[in-house]
Amino acid sequence: MLLNAHPDMACPSVHQLYYFIKRVPQLLTEYNSQMVQLDQITARQGPSLFNGEDARTILRSAIITAVAASARDKPASYFAINDNTVISRFQMYSELFPEAKFLCIVRDPRDVIVSGWKHNLCVEEDFVSRAKDINT
Repeated sequence: MLLNAHPDMACPSVHQLYYFIKRVPQLLTEYNSQMVQLDQITARQGPSLFNGEDARTILRSAIITAVAASARDKPASYFAINDNTVISRFQMYSELFPEAKFLCIVRDPRDVIVSGWKHNLCVEEDFVSRAKDINT
């Protein structure tokens, strides 16, 4: 990744963040469900459950930790996230990082399609079958 190759830049790819973005809300929902069940069979004092704000705090921490980990072996001055879907996730990122600045780089659309296809093959188990179902 070009940005992360710069010695002053720490910039993990979205591949490193995709798991957290997708799973943190699901994890907390499962946790809350288990806490309710445990409370039912134990003290019945009412469980302390996670809410949406807690999910945002955990996700923000995971992203910050991933960026910091990418800077572990170099004296980075700038920190970033390389996410080709930043436009669709803009609201999430702007809420998690209200002080952030967003830089959008415009690429040749042909390169974007090839890159997106390769990315989706890597991160989505059912991408090929889903892609075959697209009506053209």
